[in-house]
Amino acid sequence: MTDCFNIPSLSWERMSEGQERVNRNSSLIPSHIPSLIREGKPVFTLSEGATHVALSNSQCKSAFTLAEVLITLGIIGVVAAMTMPSLIANYQKKQTVTQLKRTYSILSQALVAAQQEYGDMSGWEYSGMNLEADETNDALNNFVQKYLEPHIKIIEYCYGDSSNKSCFYKYYSRGGVGLSSGSPTSNVASFIMNDGVVVRLEFNNDGSGKFGGAIFVKVDLNGKKQPNMLGKDRFDMVIEPNTSKIEMFGIGQTRENLLNSDRGCNTNSSAHAGEYCGGLIQYDSWEIKKDYPW
Repeated sequence: MTDCFNIPSLSWERMSEGQERVNRNSSLIPSHIPSLIREGKPVFTLSEGATHVALSNSQCKSAFTLAEVLITLGIIGVVAAMTMPSLIANYQKKQTVTQLKRTYSILSQALVAAQQEYGDMSGWEYSGMNLEADETNDALNNFVQKYLEPHIKIIEYCYGDSSNKSCFYKYYSRGGVGLSSGSPTSNVASFIMNDGVVVRLEFNNDGSGKFGGAIFVKVDLNGKKQPNMLGKDRFDMVIEPNTSKIEMFGIGQTRENLLNSDRGCNTNSSAHAGEYCGGLIQYDSWEIKKDYPW
């Protein structure tokens, strides 16, 4: 494509006016022009019958050829293909950290508000419970309704309804091991917040068949949407009556353990791989570092 511009034609009268200006400003013009004027010769000559000087109206700038344009576009495409995955991944990481921190803050503030009403968490009725499996659901439901619901915008409850697939579905460890999100029949209470985050609570199992004490909180930042994987959209927290607060699971471990232990944020074959990913993010000042197995 060329970039052209037009130059208007000049009439003979305007040319004559220009020649008179030349006579008055001879010092400002090329040396051969005054001699033409002294000899009575016109500076400009027209062909017989002509009244205007027709200047070229097709003075064009040079432009890229089609081949050059295609090559340039090809280079841009290659560069974009190389950089886009990295840009997308960085955006997803920042979005994940922002949502995780926000969810953690909402749950933390709810527990702080509940303690202002009911006193220190260590004195709450659930603390020190020694429950049988069939008692856990009612206890967890009561915990949610009494301590959390007044301070969190909950749009849907899932506990007690085994047909509800919004909260109960399969998720995966960092190593790809498929895990169930639980069922509403034993030791689980789940609900969905108004931003779509699914929250699941379950009591700690001491290994003897008794439940109570700490409450594990498992959150899925985008609900049932993929990838439903620990460390990507699924993160674990724990409510500890001894500390009277909620913490990311794994806090208190060294960074080496948060990253490389059996429950660490890694891709080993353990069914627990990735449970410490949230703890690692919090440990790293709410940032996903380069060694995080994204």
